[in-house]
Amino acid sequence: MGRFEQLRRWDTFKDAESMSHAALGIEVLFGENPADAPAVTSIRDFIDDPAEDELIRASIAYHSDFRLPAQLDERTRSFCDIVRDGDKIDIMRTIADSTVDTILKVDEKTFLGSRFSSPTLAAFDEHRCVARDERDEPADFLVGLICFMFELVYPASRALAREQGDIHRLLDAPFGITRPFTDPATQATWSRLKDEMRDWLARA
Repeated sequence: MGRFEQLRRWDTFKDAESMSHAALGIEVLFGENPADAPAVTSIRDFIDDPAEDELIRASIAYHSDFRLPAQLDERTRSFCDIVRDGDKIDIMRTIADSTVDTILKVDEKTFLGSRFSSPTLAAFDEHRCVARDERDEPADFLVGLICFMFELVYPASRALAREQGDIHRLLDAPFGITRPFTDPATQATWSRLKDEMRDWLARA
């Protein structure tokens, strides 16, 4: 719901060019929105009992954060992890079905001419997600996507991601592109990342 509102207000899915889609989701569902953009949907449209509102609010608010707050209680953290796993799997599916110009607003030639930034490669080697400020070039976004696999919390989530196969589509033909990266060194790095990810997937 935050994404729909983000697209409606700013015509983008990029938080950096608008605002946090998680915060927008809270605005839409819980009515915490500017007067000039009243919510047409409410959490009460989905659940009558307000007993779990704070759990739902936390699960939405933190689902796209780089790290969860340390002070969350065990139950809230578990639900946040479930939503975050689902979000990562859904993003991989969505991106695997999209084109590079739709997602990154660049053409195929520009994407294939880009390189991998050192912080992004470091994140991959450390088996963690890539922070937004670590992505500098279009190719970095691709590494950020496949790194989602490293931080899926639940074994069932990893199994589902493998079963759906979107991670393999991202490795074999990112954004539907089968041509190699323009720079031979970049292509060699991408081949290494693919091999290492496939090896990790076989063991995870």
